[in-house]
Amino acid sequence: MIERRAEVPSNYARLRFFLETEDLASRRLTAEWLAGRLVVPLGECARALDRLASEGIVQRHGRVDAPPWFEVVPPASRARLRHVALGIGVLAAALAIVPL
Repeated sequence: MIERRAEVPSNYARLRFFLETEDLASRRLTAEWLAGRLVVPLGECARALDRLASEGIVQRHGRVDAPPWFEVVPPASRARLRHVALGIGVLAAALAIVPL
């Protein structure tokens, strides 16, 4: 018999899911705001934000005299599309030069 358990997502997983699904592009995110919004302990929220910053999901900003704030890095899908378009352009230019 296979026993099924309901998986409880970690606070890191909850925070990452929230950042990936909510429209937070124009908002300054702080550990305090996210901790209150998601009911996550402040220390865990701060560590998760630092981890997400090291993974490139969010970008860390701040000054020495103030707590850090973060902003969500836009998805790379647009950048990927630009790279594909650039690659096609370079390939087309190379093929145009070859017959000469």
